[in-house]
Amino acid sequence: MDTHPQIREIHIDADEAGADFLQAVSALGFFQDNFTHCGNGMKPIPCHWTWQIIGPKYEVSRRQQEVYARLVEIAKSDTTFVGYIEEEVVDFRSEHQIQIPWHEYDASVSFPLARPLELTVPLSSEHKLADVHIKVPLASLHPLLEGRMAEYHTCFVDTPKGNRIYTLQFLEKEDALAAHEALTLHFMAAGGVVEITYEVCPEFFRKPLDLVVPFCVKKGSLAYLSS
Repeated sequence: MDTHPQIREIHIDADEAGADFLQAVSALGFFQDNFTHCGNGMKPIPCHWTWQIIGPKYEVSRRQQEVYARLVEIAKSDTTFVGYIEEEVVDFRSEHQIQIPWHEYDASVSFPLARPLELTVPLSSEHKLADVHIKVPLASLHPLLEGRMAEYHTCFVDTPKGNRIYTLQFLEKEDALAAHEALTLHFMAAGGVVEITYEVCPEFFRKPLDLVVPFCVKKGSLAYLSS
């Protein structure tokens, strides 16, 4: 039995949600943590809710599946809900969630992406499979890092805890893993960030089906990183 610890989350990103829906998700254990700002192609999200559990994989996986299934039932039947719901999984393993020793950003270190990201809107029949999140304390955000991430089309959200989370969303796990490894090596040398995380997104629901969701990195466009 696999007992290594995981962080498992479910996020609700709602364009519209009525009081009954919000009361129902609160009863499931969700808490509201609206972003304070979004940018670089990430549209503002009026209402953001999170559910989280941490523990042995076999325990938290079962509980996450139960909550996700119930949440989707609620979203399907609720006439007010417009938005999307996603599961995220992070293993407590050094190669997936890495703390970066802090030092001021050095823009002279060569950036590993050869060109700006090629982004695409996922079709209704597909969804992101993985994320790479890069955490920067807003109080320490270097303007040259901010400019570079904008240049390479890396979207971001600012959180109530005072962090900027630069995010790359992927339609292929191979691209995500290659980007995570390359960017980890880069920020270990260049500094300016405090954490980089690879996350899997096993489940995704949107309503309506043609809802435009955040851009993803085009399949195979980062293959050069692993060649």
